[in-house]
Amino acid sequence: MINMNFELTDILLGSAALALIALATATIVLFRRLRATNGQIEVMRSDIAALFDAGIGVGHRLDTVEERNRRLTERMEQWELSEPFKRSYKQAVSLIDTGANVQDLIDQCGVTRGEAELLSDLRRLSSLRENNDGKRAASF
Repeated sequence: MINMNFELTDILLGSAALALIALATATIVLFRRLRATNGQIEVMRSDIAALFDAGIGVGHRLDTVEERNRRLTERMEQWELSEPFKRSYKQAVSLIDTGANVQDLIDQCGVTRGEAELLSDLRRLSSLRENNDGKRAASF
């Protein structure tokens, strides 16, 4: 009977030792995974911070472009009023508003290609800005 108890005790101790080894192994594996996950989280935090900074930069750049567009539009309007050719420019703007292309402006208003492209681009930007301002106001 004593031998049987001794063997049972050995079996139980051996089983407990194996369970502890398995538990220790699992703990080590989980710790390594945790370290790897923490590393990935840090990389993601860095990426998010970089994206945030880039977004702020884009916002500032957009503000700058919108301000420049506003100033150019104002200058264009002042210039149109002070130039003897204001009729052809006003006509060009009217044509742009009705969907005319650059070649139509050249043919019908007697402006150069550069002038026609500039007028078309400025009018398109002005229209986009007005649409964006309207959307912003509507969203508040």
